[in-house]
Amino acid sequence: MESSSEEGKFGTRCIEGIVLDLEGKPIVQDPSGERISRENLQRKPNFTSALTYAKEKYKKFLQDNAEKEREALLCTKPFESMVNLRLLQINNVRLEGKYKYLPAGLKWLQWKGVL
Repeated sequence: MESSSEEGKFGTRCIEGIVLDLEGKPIVQDPSGERISRENLQRKPNFTSALTYAKEKYKKFLQDNAEKEREALLCTKPFESMVNLRLLQINNVRLEGKYKYLPAGLKWLQWKGVL
């Protein structure tokens, strides 16, 4: 059994600051492939140009989905037990949940590049 003087020394109640800076490099996209294939399809509509255009559109779709999968997601519920949290710096992170779980005693909140 732990004594009353040792209660609260461990766990999330002890956390006073969190810094998460998850800046990701964007995936480089070449818009010229889609543009060129669309122009070729408009200028000379045939099976090859239609297939090339569909392939370029599908590549763009895959790139867009890859960007979404790279998002950093942080749930707000665990913050509820962090009653001593005073500093929270979360850059390039998307919060999911209710903001009421963020501690009322926060003195510093930095939230840049919200996703």
